[in-house]
Amino acid sequence: MCRDDVLPWLVQPSEDFRLRVDQLVDSVLVPGSVVGTNDFLPGSFLDHLVTSGLVTVVTAPDSVWNVASRFAITEQIAFGCLDTWFVITQHWGASSIVRRSDGSTLGSFWDSSSLLGVGFGHLRRSSPCLKAELSGDDLVLRGFAPWVTGSSWLSWVIYGATLPNGNHAYVRLPHVPSDSYRIGRPQALAAVRRTDTCEVVLDVKVPIENMICIRPVSDLSSQDEVTLVTSISPILGLIGRCLVDWSREVKADNQGTFDRLFSAFGKLRSEAYAMISNISATAVNERLELRQKAHTLLETIIHIWCLSSGGQSNTSGMLVNRRRNEAAFFRVFQQTKQLKDTAIIAALNRITD
Repeated sequence: MCRDDVLPWLVQPSEDFRLRVDQLVDSVLVPGSVVGTNDFLPGSFLDHLVTSGLVTVVTAPDSVWNVASRFAITEQIAFGCLDTWFVITQHWGASSIVRRSDGSTLGSFWDSSSLLGVGFGHLRRSSPCLKAELSGDDLVLRGFAPWVTGSSWLSWVIYGATLPNGNHAYVRLPHVPSDSYRIGRPQALAAVRRTDTCEVVLDVKVPIENMICIRPVSDLSSQDEVTLVTSISPILGLIGRCLVDWSREVKADNQGTFDRLFSAFGKLRSEAYAMISNISATAVNERLELRQKAHTLLETIIHIWCLSSGGQSNTSGMLVNRRRNEAAFFRVFQQTKQLKDTAIIAALNRITD
């Protein structure tokens, strides 16, 4: 079975760009992702991403970075190497914060090849990890960011912190350790484990010129409604990768099952690409339902893959175990309370009294 059968390019920014991304996925990401090592994601992967034009701090509005194109490119990269996708999606997330701000001073603190990161402050929590207060001309940031992904490759990190009035302040900080900016050791993650993800503890004064923007709390909920759809693309990439990996092991007595799951994947992808082409026309419950379908299909594929592998699936080195951890990770990736509640209700509905 050819990979093109699993991941056809439904959205093509340009033939040249498509070929560069395909070459990156086929020659760099796929071979690198199958290496059984605990080393961090090779920096050469990121160099290739820069060369391919996938890593730029701010991208012009008329470039390939419309929502549908980003969706397709994300699926490709997640198919190629989930670790690489996770580092780059943090960079894109930080870049989107910059694009929503004034952006007039960008040239003073980074260039087009700088890798920008995000310091997760868990702004949705009732007790946020990072808090900010104005002190004269400075903004004082105190607390910690549990996840700063790609730590050893970052030039700058954008942190979101909660102000006393509940609004969110976004600031930029150079990713350089100091007494007031303490970078912890890489975390031992079950999935996306090669991404050099560290905790950063902060007690730092931020010059006011390093402020990017202040946003109301309501911004998060409006972003979350869009994310319900856009966050499906890496799940599709992982489903496609599972099907390709499993296809090498499928025996004749499991071929019918495999074909049925493969067909279900094609239908799911068609639904996802139709929805991404006009997100505003879909209700929130439809978006929730589609993302739930994506999770369920991924978990079903891995479950049946384990069953068909028999006792071998209990071996730590088996690829299906790695994919199982990655599927579990996606259950909590970009999770909101609404998404969590929907997933729990769906799971409970499968239980018969």
